[in-house]
Amino acid sequence: VNESDMQALREAGEVVQSGSDSVCWLGVPLVLGERTVGALVVQSYMPEHRYTARDQDLLTFVSYHIANALDRRRSADTLKAAYADLERRVAERTRALALANRDLREQVAERERAERRLKFETLHDSLTGLPNRNLLVQRLEHALERHKLDTQRRFAVLFLDLDRFKVINDSVGHLVGDDLLFQAGSRIRGSLKSQDVVARLGGDEFAVLIENVHDIDEVTRVADRIIASMQAPFQLGQKEMFTSVSIGIAMAEPHYVRPEELLRDADSAMYRAKAEGRQRWAVFDDLLRREAVLLLDLEVDLRRALARGEFVPYYQPITRLADGATVGYEALVRWLHPQRGVLEPGQFLAVAEDNGSSEAMDWMVFERVAAEARQLLGDSGFVSINLSARHFRSSGLTARLLALLGRHEIAPERLRIEVTERVLLDNPDEFKRTLA
Repeated sequence: VNESDMQALREAGEVVQSGSDSVCWLGVPLVLGERTVGALVVQSYMPEHRYTARDQDLLTFVSYHIANALDRRRSADTLKAAYADLERRVAERTRALALANRDLREQVAERERAERRLKFETLHDSLTGLPNRNLLVQRLEHALERHKLDTQRRFAVLFLDLDRFKVINDSVGHLVGDDLLFQAGSRIRGSLKSQDVVARLGGDEFAVLIENVHDIDEVTRVADRIIASMQAPFQLGQKEMFTSVSIGIAMAEPHYVRPEELLRDADSAMYRAKAEGRQRWAVFDDLLRREAVLLLDLEVDLRRALARGEFVPYYQPITRLADGATVGYEALVRWLHPQRGVLEPGQFLAVAEDNGSSEAMDWMVFERVAAEARQLLGDSGFVSINLSARHFRSSGLTARLLALLGRHEIAPERLRIEVTERVLLDNPDEFKRTLA
C-alpha cells in the first residue's frame, strides 16, 4: 500500500493513524488453522524504502511462524485450563469421596455399636447389667470342655435365691423390688474375684460360676462371703430393708455333660438350704441325687396313678366320747401304688401340690367318697373331706360339690368339710365368700 492508498483508507475510516505518516505499508494476515485472527503489518517512513513482493513473501513466512507460536501458546493455555479444570474436578471428587467415606465410616461404626449393644443385651440382664442365663450357659459349656480335657481343672456352680423376696416385692412394689435386685447383684459381684461369673437367671435367682477351685472348702468360703454381704440393710428409697440368700452348690464331676445338669443340681441343693432354715448354703451330694431321681420317678408315677385311678379314700371313724359310738368318718387319701403298696399322704402330697396334680387327686377321692357314702353311713352319720387352699381359689367349688352330692343322692348335711388354718390365713375373704 503506497502513500496515496493509505490516505484513501484514512479518509474512508478503514484505518486510524497514530503518529507520523508512513510512505509505504505492507501487511499479511495471521491465520490460525483456517481462521484469520489478525494481521502482521510493517510500515516505512522513508521514500527510499519501499516494499516489494519479496518483502511480502518474507513477511508471510514470518507470519506463519508467529501464527504457529500463537497456536502453541493457545494450545498450552487450553491444556493448562484443562489441567486446572481436571484438578478442580479431582479435588471436588476427592472431597466428595472423603465425605462419603466419612459417612460410610460413621455408618459402619454405628452398625458396629448397634451390634455390640445388641450382643450385650442378648447376653446380659437389662435390670442389673449382669450376664444372663445365655452367657452363663456359654461359660459353663467352655468350663465343661476344659474339665473334660483336664479333670484337675475343677469348677463349681452356685445357685442363689433371695429369701422372702416375694414378700418384699408384693408389699412395697416392683420398682423397689427391682432396686433390691440391682443392689443384691452388686453385693454378690463384690464378693467374687474378677474372673468369676455372676449371672441373673430371672426373678430373684442368681448363679455364680467359680473356676479353678481345688476343693469344696474353697467354694463354701465364697458362699459364706456372699451370705455375709447380705447382712447389712438395703437402702430402698426412704426405707431400710433386710433380706438374706440361700445357696445351692454343685461341684463339677465327670458325669456332667450339659450346663443345665449343673444348674439343676445346684437348684436342688438351694432348696435343701431353704428347707434347713434359709440364709445358708447346701452342697449337692449323692443323697440329694438319689432324692432327685426318686422325686422324678414319683412325679411320673403320680401322673400314671391319676389315669389309673389309684387314689382311694381310707375312712377313719369319728367316735362320740360319751358312749364310744361312731358318729361319722373322716375320708383320708391313700395311694395304692402297684410296686410300693399303700402310701400315706406324707409320701406324695407335697409332690402332687408342686406339680399341680393335687386338686385332680382330691376330686378323684371325693367322687369315691360320694359313691360309697350311703353304704358307709347307712341312715345316720356323716363323712368329712379335707379341702386345701387350692380348692378355695376356684369360683366353681360350691357348685361342683353340690353337683357331686346330687349325682349320688346324698343330703348336703351328711357331708362335712374340714379345712386347715392355712386356708383361713391365705385368703380369708375368699374363704368366707365360698362358705356363704
